[in-house]
Order: sequence, then structure tokens, then C-alpha cells
Amino acid sequence: MKKNLIVYIITIAVSIFYILFFYHLFGSKLDILNNNSMIKAKVISIISEDVNEYKIGSTDEHKARTIYFRAKILSGKNKGKYAVAAQQIDDIYAGNQEKVSKNKQVLLMKINYLDDADYLMTEYVRSDYLIVLSILFIIFLLIFGRKKGINTIISLVFTCLAIFLVFIPAVLSGQNIYLWSIITCLFIIIMTLLLINNVSKKTFCAMIGCIFGVVITSILTVIMSKVMHLTGLIDDQSYYLQLMDNRQNFDLKAIIFAGIIIGAVGAIMDVAVELSSSLEEVYKKAKKTDKNVKSIWKSGITIGQDMIGTMSNTLVMAYIGNSLSTTILLLSYSGSLLELANREMIVVELLQIIVGSFGLLLTIPITSFICSVIYCKKNKKILID
Repeated sequence: MKKNLIVYIITIAVSIFYILFFYHLFGSKLDILNNNSMIKAKVISIISEDVNEYKIGSTDEHKARTIYFRAKILSGKNKGKYAVAAQQIDDIYAGNQEKVSKNKQVLLMKINYLDDADYLMTEYVRSDYLIVLSILFIIFLLIFGRKKGINTIISLVFTCLAIFLVFIPAVLSGQNIYLWSIITCLFIIIMTLLLINNVSKKTFCAMIGCIFGVVITSILTVIMSKVMHLTGLIDDQSYYLQLMDNRQNFDLKAIIFAGIIIGAVGAIMDVAVELSSSLEEVYKKAKKTDKNVKSIWKSGITIGQDMIGTMSNTLVMAYIGNSLSTTILLLSYSGSLLELANREMIVVELLQIIVGSFGLLLTIPITSFICSVIYCKKNKKILID
């Protein structure tokens, strides 16, 4: 218990140092973290609504609405003051905002092109609802997970901070994306396993299995990116990254690499931890005559065969769900199945699925072998029969 407590404290301390140090190195100068151009406000009353009707061509009639409202500012240097703001809605665009109403919280941006308003509404405030939902999740996690729930919350916080305060600022500051993708994954693996499972043979085996899975995924991604002549220009966001006014150009192929291995590391950790935990239980329950490397390894393969199906499905569903609108659009407008199957956007999605599943698949035998050797190292039947 004393050893676990010491490692637990060291892990938290090192994680805090890692995030603060590299955030200061890469992210402290980023404008996005210091930008106060958006303010939060509450709608007090609707003042008026202007409607402008116009035509495109000879038949298409459209309406552009400008809704003026009085709002109380809730953030920034003018907090507590009142201002007149406007919401602009044009029915030529699909997915327009819902018309603003009293008591709604909105985001406002300072403007100077409207005579009757000082601010323009950009979005409804949605983050507050996400915070409430996150708090409910944390409460239920603590109820059901108890001590493990607390450690899970801490590891999730460190994971998010490592990505948003270290990895992304490192990318934006021109650091090597390949290197920082791997560093981020290694940090997440080691930190998460030490916080949730403490120091044990099970943790060590899962850690080695995860690292092996990430290495395999990384190698396959680099090789396939090369042989398939990927450019990294797979969607609108890729083009926007190229057009950004930066001192350095983004390596779009490296961003694909980062997306694949960071996206796969969660499922790889899941497989490695479940497998090492199951094999530890198998080892404890097995008779003395069954405690040898070969029998434990074979048990791992058997357990892994059941896991790989669901884990691969997890990756497939996650990637498809993430790009569902794009996939439907391409399928609707594609005139050739052959052309669609070779379009880089689709190829990258399939590459994420296949390479991620490959990493999962190869994590199973290596984790099983490591577990069998580590768990049986004190047993006389250490050699494979």
C-alpha cells in the first residue's frame, strides 16, 4: 500500500509537471487561450425584427431576418452592463439558428457595421449544458466506480489536458507531429495505467502490450501513407489548415498519423488491460500443474479472440460515426464505386479502421506472452512444454 501510494503521488506530480512545463513551452502564447473577443450574455427582451426579401434568379425568393434584442452582458470587462445586439438569419442557408428568445444565453461579438446594434450573436451558449452533463457523469462514475471512479476522473482530466494543452499547442508551434503524437500516447498509457491499476504485474504487462500496439499502429500508418501516396488533403479542414497564416506549414500526412494512433490508443489500452487482468485471474485460479507459460498464453489467445471482435467494431463504429455526414454525401454524389473506393478521404477512414484493428489484433498475442512469462516467472514450469 505504501509503495502504491508513493507511485500514485509521483504519477500525479509528474503529470502536472509535464502539462504545465510543456504548456508554458508551447501554448502560453496561443491567442485562443487569451482571446476575449467573444462574450457571454443573457437575452432580456426582443426589440424588433427586420425582414428583407430578395430573389436569386427569376423564381427563388428568400428572406433575410435581423432580430434586435437587449442583452445583459455576463462576462468580460463590461460584465453587468446592458447592450443592444442582433441576430441575423438568412433562409438561403440550411441549418439556420433557432430564432432568439427571452432568457436565452448567447455568445456575442463586437461589430461596427450595424447602426442599431453594437454586438452580433454568433452562437447559443451550449457549454453550460455540457458542464452539467459532465458533472452528472462524474457523480455516477463516483457512485459506481468509487476509488477507481476517482482515479478514472483524474486520468481523463490529465488525458484531455495532455491533448489540448500540450499536443495541439506543440503542433501549432511547429513541433514534429510524429514525435509528439507518440510522446502523447506514451504519456496517456503510462499515466492512466499507473493511476487506475497501481503498480503491479498486471499494470506492467498491460503497459508493454499497449506500447507494442501503438508501435505497430505507427509503423503500419507510416508505411501505408507512403505506398498509397497520401497527401493529407482529405476534407475542408485540411484545406483551411493549408491556407492559415502561419509561420510554418502543417504536415497534413503527419496529422493523419496523429489522428490514427491517438484514436486507436484507447481501444488498445482497453484490450491490454482486460487481457492482462483476465490472465492474472486465470493464473490465480489455475491448479499448480496448469501454471506454465504455454497454458497461460493459450488462455490469453482464447480470451483475446472474443475481445477482438467487439474492439474492432468499436473502432469501426467510432470512425464511421465521426464522418457519417461526409460518407453519405460522397455516396450520394459519386458516379463510380471504383472512384469512391480510391478517394483519399474514404481511404484514410478505412486506413484508420484497418490499421487500428491491426494494432488491436497484435496487442493480444504480445500481451498474452508477456503476462504468461511475468506471472509464471516464479514457477518451476517457466519453459514452454
